[in-house]
Amino acid sequence: MARILMVGGGYIGLYAARHLERRLPASTHELVMVSPENHMTYQPFLPEVASGLIDPRAVVVPLRRALRRTRLILGEVERIDAEGRTARIRLSDGRRRDEPFDVAVIGAGSWSRTLPIPGLAEHGVGFKTLPEAIWLRNRVLAQLDTASETEDAEERRTALGFVAISRKFISRTARSLRTAICYSSWTLGRSKQTSARRRTSSASLKRKKWRPTRKKH
Repeated sequence: MARILMVGGGYIGLYAARHLERRLPASTHELVMVSPENHMTYQPFLPEVASGLIDPRAVVVPLRRALRRTRLILGEVERIDAEGRTARIRLSDGRRRDEPFDVAVIGAGSWSRTLPIPGLAEHGVGFKTLPEAIWLRNRVLAQLDTASETEDAEERRTALGFVAISRKFISRTARSLRTAICYSSWTLGRSKQTSARRRTSSASLKRKKWRPTRKKH
């Protein structure tokens, strides 16, 4: 039986596994995937997650649910022996083992590189994984709460200031954050107007003497 090893559970690994499951019979081919996560993340939708426009669960695909007969190994491939056709895998619990294969599909992705900008490594946060997008979403919501509670215009402007340093997601991230901030500002303005109207209505009712009306028979 031929064994096909797919390194990485991202776009390449997931769609390659789904394609091979449809084309190759299970009686003659075994499919194995090695991924550090048990899900695939739709990274183009991370700006919407960070701005709170969509739910984080909408951008992940569980690999075991999407793949019917591909065996999933949680871990990372440390070394591939092309001549011996084996891959050294470091499992999630720290143990290591060799996984044989006949054909290898390499789709491990890449690591993010920190740009040489002063203060970025100390104060910046990455924006490639779902936990980082969730952290940024919570940070944005906290800043919006701070801006809605203060009466100082300068402090509100500082709380609503965000800096995006990127080339891939900068336009979508800035647009999503701008949409969330504008909606929050509009909601804050409406709530203040409603509160002012309620206070005015309460004061006018107190000044008027209430008299019951009699129905005419």
